[in-house]
Amino acid sequence: NYSNIKQKDRIEFSVGITTYSYRFDTYLVPLVNSIRTFTNNEMIIGINGDYNVTFDEKYRKNVLELAANNHSVFPFVYPQFRSLSKIWNNIAINASNNYVLIMNDDTTIESRDFFTAVQYNINKFRCSFTMNANNDHFAYFIIDRSELDRVGWFDERFLGIGWEDLEFKRRYKHIIGKDILNIEGIPGIKTYFDQQDCVVNQK
Repeated sequence: NYSNIKQKDRIEFSVGITTYSYRFDTYLVPLVNSIRTFTNNEMIIGINGDYNVTFDEKYRKNVLELAANNHSVFPFVYPQFRSLSKIWNNIAINASNNYVLIMNDDTTIESRDFFTAVQYNINKFRCSFTMNANNDHFAYFIIDRSELDRVGWFDERFLGIGWEDLEFKRRYKHIIGKDILNIEGIPGIKTYFDQQDCVVNQK
């Protein structure tokens, strides 16, 4: 059971989202709306260009309107496709808080219990951690930027999507001296999986 934490004791955290243009209506808008239903935490949205596709100006306009119509939503845009590592790093750089919840856009928040659980575990462990990890990959996770400085940032030599999380986990264990914490049973979130038009890194 996750107990509520008094407002004065809460460690603030930002929310970071990675997204692509063709996923705007299907994933991004529902996710932003579901987050804003349950929390007013700062939201950083990393908008990636689609692979081998000219950036859609209508999409840029839609994203800016989405940000303008929601409290504390700050987008940044790559006109051309960039690696997931680069976007994760820039979300962490642009976030105002030391702790950052980073999410893929193909998720939705189904209840306030998710943010209650995230807050509880940040306050309890005060470190980076993954949640409900499947096959060691990061679908949504907390980054402690002080640990990111110590371990090193996500490796941008991975030019697409995939393996950057496993490489970071190996480095984390080597430098911190233990596996990155994974917390099972986090409630209130649903994850989909969509790699359309993504460039997948080769092992």
